[in-house]
Amino acid sequence: MLKSASVSNLGTGRVVYVSGTPFEQGRQLGAAAADLIVENVCAASALLPNLDSGFDPDVYAAMTRRNEAWVARVYPELLEELHGIAEGAGLQYEELLHLNLNTDVAYARAYSMVFDCTQVLVSSSATADGNTYLAKTRDLSRGPVRQLLVHREFDDGSYRNEIQSAGQLTLPVGVNSHGVAVGTSGQWSKRVVVDLARGDAAWHIPNLQPVLRHARSADEALEMVREQPRVAGMNMMLADTHTAYALEITADQMEVFEPEDGLLVRTNHYLSPALSELAPTRDENPGTFDRYARAREMAVARRRQIGVHDLVRLMSDHAKPPKQSICRHGHDGAGRTYAAMVACPQDRSLWAMFGNPCEGIQMVGQPGE
Repeated sequence: MLKSASVSNLGTGRVVYVSGTPFEQGRQLGAAAADLIVENVCAASALLPNLDSGFDPDVYAAMTRRNEAWVARVYPELLEELHGIAEGAGLQYEELLHLNLNTDVAYARAYSMVFDCTQVLVSSSATADGNTYLAKTRDLSRGPVRQLLVHREFDDGSYRNEIQSAGQLTLPVGVNSHGVAVGTSGQWSKRVVVDLARGDAAWHIPNLQPVLRHARSADEALEMVREQPRVAGMNMMLADTHTAYALEITADQMEVFEPEDGLLVRTNHYLSPALSELAPTRDENPGTFDRYARAREMAVARRRQIGVHDLVRLMSDHAKPPKQSICRHGHDGAGRTYAAMVACPQDRSLWAMFGNPCEGIQMVGQPGE
């Protein structure tokens, strides 16, 4: 007898509690959020190129199946959970692969371009209470936008709190029971090249599911990410109770940064001189520079006094046009904020806002909370 998930609505998303094996968790997740997952599956399929562009769906499907065979060898838990979601949500298993496996160059480019997120990490030396906090928005212009706040409990007694795009398992952000927190933001320019020849045996972008499942420290998480084969990169933040990093990741490089005066800020461009050629220019993506400058300005102004309320205020910030806001409502035609979070490694809690962060907040913590 498979257990049912505990579920409640939150803004434009949903809060789901699941437990058990990967298949059981998938089945519970699928049953609890079937409508949101179906919506995201349809949106992911719409990102695929049209046939007029020369896109061959049979070639694409064959590539996906080759990637699936590789995943079955290196991380079968992902496929087990997808089978569970398919059963719980009444979907075909194959429909979920668009959200989790595909490494087609056009799809990778489309996906990387829609993640216009903002991340701020404040380590213990910069906060009022001595805790570390990792805050991020999830900003999207198209594709899967429905979000879930998921509390997972595993048979070994461990757990994690995550935000995921409903049905997309490879890009969770949040914190695990070991106190390791993970956040992400996309990075794309026309100079980023995706090598399809590597697509059969690599992740589309780093797969954070095994990182949040198994990492016991930020250092261990860093090495897990470094070792993953991938065809595209991103910006990432990692933190535990003592250590914090910003990672600037490409298909074959990773630049690592530590906090300066207790702060790290990343949006959608690389800061490393070694990766500058791959970063968008201000003309190509002015919004990433606007949000980076404003987030850093607000964090610096409150350094050593920062609490969760300051980070919520930061993620709720509205700029005067033509500058791009951190909290985006879609008025600029380039995207809007669909979720935001604040994760704390010390108490393993995750505060979540679905919809714009200026509209509300919810928290999940340790089992029983």
